[in-house]
Amino acid sequence: MVLVHGVGMNADYWGNITDALEPHFSLTVIDMPGHGHSPALPQPSPTLHQYTDVISRALQTVPPRPAIITGHSMGALIALDMAERHPQQVTGIAVLNGVYRRSEQASLAIRQRVAELTDQTASDPAATLERWFGTSPQGELAQASEQCREWLGNINQQSYAAAYRAFANADAPSDEALTRIDCPALFMTGELEPNSTPAMSQAMNRLLKNSQCVIVEQAKHMMSMTHPQAVVSALIKGFTED
Repeated sequence: MVLVHGVGMNADYWGNITDALEPHFSLTVIDMPGHGHSPALPQPSPTLHQYTDVISRALQTVPPRPAIITGHSMGALIALDMAERHPQQVTGIAVLNGVYRRSEQASLAIRQRVAELTDQTASDPAATLERWFGTSPQGELAQASEQCREWLGNINQQSYAAAYRAFANADAPSDEALTRIDCPALFMTGELEPNSTPAMSQAMNRLLKNSQCVIVEQAKHMMSMTHPQAVVSALIKGFTED
């Protein structure tokens, strides 16, 4: 299983679930281009396909392959893109908090956030963290919020802006392409997720031949951090015979 994080995060994002997954899967946890220890893409305005292709080339050197591609947020779109364009490398996909056909309101909101980005100055992550964890997170939620604040504060701003623009301009593959994906698939999102909504996961699930959908109760966007047991359980049930 290959784990692909979302915009602004890094491989450490999966720290809440890797220990529980390791008895069941051989894990490869990556830093997306321009994140963590991975070099940025050379293109000034890379597309989702270009992020996917870099990851595809890297995975050609990492046994075992092919693999279950598990992605969160932008990583979820990369998992779908891998299944469509590099199917020989994919035995399954887990699409966590994946977007599908954003509404006009959601498209307008993300375009506005993109317009506010610069390549030099980091934006205040307060609004992002509030969407993910609420206005006054407490206990473990507060710890998760602070961890994400640290990740967002440490990433190179140019790399963050490039990835966010690519994510904002991306969508799931066409409906026709989705119907051609025949590997096992799991679509999972949070019940309270306002952007990659339960309806989006359910709609994609209906298009694939061999898929299932799990909605995590009381969860939002960062469910791998806030509801790790539910995520682990769904991944094990979805891709093993245990």
